[in-house]
Parts: sequence; structure tokens; C-alpha cells
Amino acid sequence: MLFSLNEQPKIEILTFENDGNEHQHKEHESFVVMEGEGTIYSGDNVISVGPGDVITIPPRTKHWMEPKNGQELKGFLWYHE
Repeated sequence: MLFSLNEQPKIEILTFENDGNEHQHKEHESFVVMEGEGTIYSGDNVISVGPGDVITIPPRTKHWMEPKNGQELKGFLWYHE
């Protein structure tokens, strides 16, 4: 975690080595891809991502990240209004 507010993460760096778990948040989540390639599932959207891509997931939208086979998907997450 790089930054928190009221004991809640606001910015964090994560590395996905395997498929993520479906979840949702009450705020927007933006994911900035730093390394690797993969897929982000956001509601009914399936989005291929790679380094430099920025994806924003709306509040209360079920989503998860999945690295491309044999790769890690690394980036930072920013939770915001």
C-alpha cells in the first residue's frame, strides 16, 4: 500500500500472478498497467491490457484481473470518487 485514508487503501501496487477474485468497491477503481499483459473483466466488459494502459472501473461493478498465461500483471490501483 502506498497511501491510505481513514485506514482504507487509496493507492496500492499489486502483482497478479494468477486469476484474481471477483469483487466490487463502493468507489471508482483505476488500474494503471506497469508490466505484463492480461485481461480485466469489468461487468460485461472484457478488456485486454498491457503496459501503459489505464482502465477505470465504475463503483459497484463486479470485476477481476487475469494475467496472460505465464506472465505477471503488475500495476497500481487508485481508489477514488
